[in-house]
Amino acid sequence: MGTPCTVNSKRGLRSSGTVMWSIFLIFHLNLLAHVTKADDSVPDFDCDFDMDLCGWNADLTGAISWTRLSGPTPTPDTGPSSDHTSGSGFYLYTEAGDQDYGAMATLISPSIPALGTDGACVTFWYHMLGSTMGKLFVYNPENNERWTKSGNQGNVWLQANAWLEPSSDATQVFITGMIGGKHYSDIAIDDVMIHNGYVCEESSPGPHDCDFEADLCAWNQDIDNDIDWTRASGPTGTAGTGPAADHTKGDETGYYIYVEPIDEGSYNTARLVSDTILNSDDNGTCMEFWYYMSGTFYETITVYKWIVGPSDQEDVMWQEDQSRGPQWNQVLIHFTDTDYYQVTFEVETSYSSTAEVALDDIVFHDGKCKTPDQCTFENDDCSYIPGSGSDFDWTLVEANSGGSIPPTDVTYNSAEGHMLFADLSSLTSNSLTGIVETGYLDSTDADGRCFQFWYYMGTSGVSVLMVYMETEVGQRTMLWEMDGGTHADEWHVQETNLINPSSRMKVSFEASTTDFNQGGGIAVDEIWFEDSPCSPFGSCDFENSYCTWKNDRQDDELNWQRIRGPTPGEDTGADVDHTYGTAADDES
Repeated sequence: MGTPCTVNSKRGLRSSGTVMWSIFLIFHLNLLAHVTKADDSVPDFDCDFDMDLCGWNADLTGAISWTRLSGPTPTPDTGPSSDHTSGSGFYLYTEAGDQDYGAMATLISPSIPALGTDGACVTFWYHMLGSTMGKLFVYNPENNERWTKSGNQGNVWLQANAWLEPSSDATQVFITGMIGGKHYSDIAIDDVMIHNGYVCEESSPGPHDCDFEADLCAWNQDIDNDIDWTRASGPTGTAGTGPAADHTKGDETGYYIYVEPIDEGSYNTARLVSDTILNSDDNGTCMEFWYYMSGTFYETITVYKWIVGPSDQEDVMWQEDQSRGPQWNQVLIHFTDTDYYQVTFEVETSYSSTAEVALDDIVFHDGKCKTPDQCTFENDDCSYIPGSGSDFDWTLVEANSGGSIPPTDVTYNSAEGHMLFADLSSLTSNSLTGIVETGYLDSTDADGRCFQFWYYMGTSGVSVLMVYMETEVGQRTMLWEMDGGTHADEWHVQETNLINPSSRMKVSFEASTTDFNQGGGIAVDEIWFEDSPCSPFGSCDFENSYCTWKNDRQDDELNWQRIRGPTPGEDTGADVDHTYGTAADDES
């Protein structure tokens, strides 16, 4: 089953975006003369910037300086959406704003003692996104280039290693970011480490982290496949199906993998299998990936886990068999095993399907999964947990499974879908409250980020649903409140801006009743946290979802569908959308 290898990667979240200017990031390694030679141990210069600069100093004499930040940078379509370390911590970045080309920010390390015969390896993570991206390089005082990278690297954290040569005197590292153009040139760094006595190995992510830009990384086609996964860039070979661009870069230059149905047999299977994995964190490992499923579906994608050993049994960790629309979708899976295991992505496809399943940006993070930006509750509870002081639990339930549970969910609009549900039928007091909450979310910029959810309160006129935001210092703000007697017996959508630039925050849903004798229940589904503020209610370009619109659940005979490119029928329908006027974007 392969040679065991340890996964120990901490790469951050990403989302699609485009940057139109170039950025140059320069690392200077300068020797300091007249400094007493120290022993061969390097002090702890490792820094994740979650608390402070760890003894590093930002040069304040330039036009700009490095800024410590959590969450997305202020300007859309540039900079990361979260840090690299945990996805909820801090990093350093340079704000392009109105700065002209050439403006520089410099970060200065403490003095590094003289280095022995093997020198030292500086490792760091960097974020460079842009269609006209410049060059990132490391060089020594003699201007010898030690490491280089150029071109668009996508909206993703990447690792680099730079070797410091042996020295008889102390040295320092100067990290300088140079702006390439106004507004869209934010750059970021995180998790800087200095390893004394090590010659750098080739820069690489964790062995199973894969953006498919070069190959399949540490993933392998199953030898028993009926059909194989195909690595591709740009649109797939079949018009009107599959993604128009990859998830990493968001354009036709980036690569992903996909499975295309064939006209042989009723069903065919494609499996992509990892090497063996051993968790390196006591809290397990979180696997993040992005998938694309859109079209007329007779296909299923499943993630399996196999514990290395004599048994051939595979456990289903996640599964999807419904179209999710023309967009990339995020999934987080928590693996808590202490033994070696393998992960398999399997697609079962029918020749009658008119859609393709695509996969991109597999990343492993140490520890538990954070609350995802998108949650449908179809496979798990998305790390929503009982809140402090909760008197009863919200539970993950299937639609139409009894009591006051809604007959259908939002995601599938069927009785097979799932949701979070607060059962009010067994309460013994009006003072009881059921609370469920997210983990901590990144702080926002001054404009905030849009928070959208769907809720169902049935016919009960006594149910009450309240939504709160709570900061890390415990400040609570009510975002919204609704009672069950003020609207129709159906699913409703609500959205509001989360605004908290000063710290991280969490969101809670709190269910209660004004008359426990009448029972009832409250459900929530399809919770989304966007990177940008909410549009005016009712406005929608259909690029990522239906926004606050929905198909009529009762009286319609057909449904409106989000599509990309021309409609299937000949000589009818639109060829491109209105928003961008291209076939690569969505219309309804």
